[in-house]
Amino acid sequence: MTRDPKAPVLMTRSVMLKMANSAGNLFGGTLMGWMDEVSGIAAHRFTWTRVTTAAVKAMNFYVPIPYGTVLQLEGRVVRVGHTSGCGSDSLAGAGTGRTGTHSGSGCPVCVCLSG
Repeated sequence: MTRDPKAPVLMTRSVMLKMANSAGNLFGGTLMGWMDEVSGIAAHRFTWTRVTTAAVKAMNFYVPIPYGTVLQLEGRVVRVGHTSGCGSDSLAGAGTGRTGTHSGSGCPVCVCLSG
């Protein structure tokens, strides 16, 4: 089976109570980690080698995400050069129909590891 290396990577996560702050919302760092993970998978599928995040050019949180929410995260390669820009988005409450509230976006920069 052949896959398109630029096809988006989709990941679904459920926000549990232990992932929430005292206001009952997902910690921003947890969302940032998930977005970094899905972007890294997209970069790996594009290069088929080991990659790591070298920088995060942007990270935006648009709405609070309460515990109990199901998130759908999407990672994709958006730019290729000496470093690759990967984009990631999260949709809160997204089901199979991909409808939900756009809750965050980020732009991690991934680089290949040699050796």
